Parts: sequence; structure tokens; C-alpha cells
Amino acid sequence: MELINLHDLMLKTREGFNSSIFTTERTLPASFKEAVPSFDGTRLDYQNYTCVLVERTPGLNIIFPNQWFYIAAYMTNYYNMIVSYKQKVFDILKLDSLEIAKNTLRDVVDKEDDANKLFDNVNYNGSDREWLVKFISDYSWWGGGKSIDRNDFFVSPILSLAHLVNASQGFVAELCKFLAEHNDALNLLKDEFSHPIDAQKSTTVNYAIIRSLKESYTIEELAKILSDMYNDLSYVGLHLFGLKYGSYLFNVKLKDLCTLSKIPESYTVELSKMRNLYKVIKERKYGVCFYEDFNFNPTKTLSTAEDNAANYEDLLTAMRTKPFLLLAGISGTGKSRIVKQMAFESCPDIPALRSDKTAPGNYELIEVKPNWHDSSELLGYESEIGGPHYVVTPFVRFLVKAMRYPDVPFFVCMDEMNLAPVEQYFAEFLSILESRKLLPDGTITSEPLIKADIFSKYADQLHRDLDITDTETYKAGYDRLKNDGLRLPSNLIVVGTVNMDETTHQFSRKVIDRAMTIEMNIEDAETPFKNFFEGGDALHYYDNPQPKELFLPKVVQASEALSILSAEDASYLKENVPGLLHSLNSALNGTPFKIAYRVQNELILYFFSLREESPDEAAEALLAQAMDAILMMKVLPRIEGDEDLLDKPLKALAQFTENYPQASRKIAEMQERLPQAHFTCFWP
Repeated sequence: MELINLHDLMLKTREGFNSSIFTTERTLPASFKEAVPSFDGTRLDYQNYTCVLVERTPGLNIIFPNQWFYIAAYMTNYYNMIVSYKQKVFDILKLDSLEIAKNTLRDVVDKEDDANKLFDNVNYNGSDREWLVKFISDYSWWGGGKSIDRNDFFVSPILSLAHLVNASQGFVAELCKFLAEHNDALNLLKDEFSHPIDAQKSTTVNYAIIRSLKESYTIEELAKILSDMYNDLSYVGLHLFGLKYGSYLFNVKLKDLCTLSKIPESYTVELSKMRNLYKVIKERKYGVCFYEDFNFNPTKTLSTAEDNAANYEDLLTAMRTKPFLLLAGISGTGKSRIVKQMAFESCPDIPALRSDKTAPGNYELIEVKPNWHDSSELLGYESEIGGPHYVVTPFVRFLVKAMRYPDVPFFVCMDEMNLAPVEQYFAEFLSILESRKLLPDGTITSEPLIKADIFSKYADQLHRDLDITDTETYKAGYDRLKNDGLRLPSNLIVVGTVNMDETTHQFSRKVIDRAMTIEMNIEDAETPFKNFFEGGDALHYYDNPQPKELFLPKVVQASEALSILSAEDASYLKENVPGLLHSLNSALNGTPFKIAYRVQNELILYFFSLREESPDEAAEALLAQAMDAILMMKVLPRIEGDEDLLDKPLKALAQFTENYPQASRKIAEMQERLPQAHFTCFWP
């Protein structure tokens, strides 16, 4: 078996062990009872919810709950990996006897240098050497207890991960060993729970998905569906039925339903459990809900100002459209805080990312200075002072760090972004952003921000300055830098906060054209200030972080989105978007503010993101919602000028935006200011 990172597997096994699955009374599938009539030659006597190991020791029985089988099955992946680690250590170090193993291995516990010398002595430098050294020298790294030279070394870590008492429940570890060696029996239990089969590909799921159903079902209809699902999927089909049709189980007698379905009457208990499970999912317990009920809103951890600012769903949809946002508004409305909040919400329970209680490891605050006039403060530069070297910046370090965690959203907050001319110090980023491309494997890449030859030229120095350790994973990351240069990681989101006042620079159309702009101002009323006293919780980490799909784009080009959308949606967009944008440009006649293909591309991408959230919404309604958002985020922020330039265009835009409520209100606001100041723009 190929070794994987045992520390990561331990953490994922621990995270995935939901005690509520294993502490309720469980029945065993009949097929399992038939396949496993005995344990190591000792007869098993199966009861409804318990099992008796008959006279394993003469005159003595072991009576244990069925949950132990499920716990043991769940832990088999971890068991197999620690046994593979042990076997590889014994093979490499040629530990031919238990006495040699005992004397060798016990001497290096808590002595990493001595452990390394053992592998030096046999000239072993495989890619897994660092893991093996940790395995024999640092038991806390993988959850070990007893010395690995012992035959029962696996008992304590398994019981520890399962939160069991070693003395009285040690038989669980023996069951785990038994199931790991009997795959046929193990496979009969795997479908009963979420098993960490592939720890490196596990995904956090925060809500369930359910198909639309009829308004009502007769008990006969339900019985037919249940019978089909049970015959097809056995016990799993019963559970799936309970999730899908749970709302109808409150109005039928479960015993009658089992009778009509021709399934064992004992499954009435399981259907009752599934009915209760359906109820708590409908109540959104622990962040789980059905797709039909999914409506993501900021939690109370967001301040009332942020809760009122823009719309959190708009923010997320914009982010999935393009990972460069501008949050604009007066000072103090929570623009920077909302970026950090999203980082907290999405930060997984990885020690390296949660070491700081005040800021998650997937968040970086870059404080823009007024004297920035080129990209050196962001991307670094070559220097001869003190010897040839490359000056590394926090921005570059953070991008390299993001490469190491591709499944985690990484947020850069460019604070007070327009204190300096953005189009000057951010020019390279703005250009590279437009070079993004979707690769066949589903990742998104770009042209390099920093050329590959820099990482070859200053390899030794950058190894140190970028915290590149000697592990194979980190080395592979640096090899990518030397081959490809530093490109925009596909999990990177850049958010600039913007205060529009006399101390800051106005944005050029080049910047606004490449960003998704969201205005954040509090309501002009007394209510927000009253709501302030309700307060919000301090920013914190979450037990169930939000999945990366909530924040990151899946596609870059409209053509990619159209190929994924239904044929009906694609046809509707192709027929209606060109005329819509032509009408918009007609309203902008005589101005330099007309739009082109980039706006069209991002309108389609915004629609695509909305469609993922609202699979049953009419295409007409989604396009109207997308158009309203694109007008606010990409079109109207470009518009500024005096009465001579804007009087007629604003009247034409007022007519064009009649069906777009946000944009219509903004146009009315701009029109109101025009005769007063003889000038108007998007910003208040």
C-alpha cells in the first residue's frame, strides 16, 4: 500500500467520526451475519442490537453492542495505514526480530535526530522518509500510544480516535483488525456510514440536496417507492427514502408502510429515525439543510453594518464570477472585516492555518501606502544591496502559501486600495488577471506574475525566504515555481477596500472594467445605529467550514459556462443578451462609457453562478437579476461627468433600467446630484 500522510489521515478520521452515528442502537444487515458467523474460530450469536462472542475464554462470553462493528469498520482505513507504516519501517531498517525491533525503536522515541540516523545508516531517502521518521520518533504525530514494536500497538490509537475507554472496550480494535483482513465482510458495512476511504479527497458537505417532489403521495405510492429503493439499495435505500420522502412520513403509519412495502416490520424503527432526521434537517440543525431550503445569509457573527451592506449573496456570486472585487463605501462600514469573516468561515481545521486566533492562515491584509507607484511593493524586485537577492513581499509569500492548500479559499484584503494609483502599482496583476484559463483538469491558471527564471536564479535564498521545507510536497511546489513561475493560484481571491473621499485616487476605467465593484454603505436611517447595539460575535473559526465551491469560480469564459448550462438556458442567453447589451450601448451614445465583450463575458458568468444556486428559476428572471448586478458592479461605476456629457445619457439609462431595481435607484440618485453639483458619478 502506498503511504499517505498519516498525520492528515488521523485528523480526518477524527473529524469524520460523528459519535451520533455510532452511539445509537444499530442492527446489522442479514448478509453480514451470514458472512461472519464466527470471530477467530469463536461463534458469534447475533441479537437485535447486540452480539455475543460465545465462550472466547472457556465459561466466559463477551457481550457487546452492534455499534462496535460499525466503529471498527470505520477505523479500518487508519488501521491499514499504520500497519503499512510499521511494515515499511521494519523492511527498510531490517528489523528481523522483535528483540532487535524493541531495542532499535524504543531508543528513538522523542529523538528525531536519532531516528534520522537510522535511515541514514541504510541510505534510505525515499519521498516518504520524513513521515517514517515522524512515525517512529513522534507518536503524537499519528496518535500512537504503545511502542510500535508491540503486536498490539494499534489498539490505543484506534480507541483514542473513537473516544473509547481502553480497558473495557479494547475488543473494538480487535474487530477493526479482523474487518481489515476480511474485505468481503467490511464492504457489507461500508455503505452504512461515511467512511474516510480517500482521506486526501474528502470534502466538507454543509447541506443536503433533494429533488422536487409532488405535493402529496398516497401510502400505496410511498410503499411502491420504498419497495423499489429497498430492493435496489437494501438498507441504504431505506435511509435514502427517509431523507427524500421524510415530510410524508408524518401522515402515515410506519408499520402499515412496511407491510405494504413487503419489508421487515422491524424497519419501522429505522423509518422513525429517518423521519426524525428529516425533521432536524428541515430545522437546519448544525448548518445542514435541504437544497430547496438553502438560502445563504451572513450569520450573526457579521456586524449589523455588514449585514446591511450590499447583499452577502451578491458578494459571493460576484466572487464566483471573478475573483477580484472592490468594496467601496464610507469609512467604518465593515469592508475589511467582511473579508476576514469569509476567511474564517472557509478556513479548515488544519493546525498550520488555525495557529492565530485573530486572523486565519488563509487571510492576508495588505496595507496600501500612498507612495506606491509601481509593482515592487507587491511583487518584489531584484536587488544588489548586500549581495544579489530577490526582495520577497508578504503578497508573494501568501500566493506561494495558497499554492500549498489548493482546496482552501485564500483571501487577500488590499486595505485602502486607492490611497495610491491602482493602475500603477497593480498593473501587472490587472493584466495577468485577464489571462486566466481553465485547464482540462478543472483548475484555473494564468500567465506568470513573476517569471520562472527568478526562482532558478535565487533558488537558495528564495527557498529560505518562502519557507520551503525539505518535504517532498514543498519541494514539488518550488519545482513548479522554477518551471512555471508564480501564477495566480486558482484558490486566490483579491478584495480591495475603497474609501471614496478627497484623500484617495479615483479609479480609472481600466481598473473598474476588470473588477466586480460592490458598494457598501449603511442605510440612511436610524435603524442601523439602533441595530448596532445588538452587536455580533467576535470572528472565530467554525467546526463546519464553508466549502470552497461557495467562493471560487468554476469557469473563466462564457463559452465554458454555456457548455455546462442546459440547452434551453444557453439558447435563451444567445438570443437575448446581444440585444440587451446593444440597447445599453445605445443609451450610452455620445459617452466614452460604452461596454464591450468583457462585460458580456461576465454577465454570462454571473448568470451561470446564479443558475447553480437556483436550478428551478426561470431564465428570464435570472438574466434580469444578473443584468441588474452587472450594471451596478461593472457599468455604472465607470460613469462620471458634467451636465453636458451626462444629461441625456442618464435619461436614457433611467428608461433602460426601469426593470432593474438596484440600477434604477442608482441612476435616480446620480440624476438628483447632477443639477446640484453640475457633476455626478456613481460614488456618493
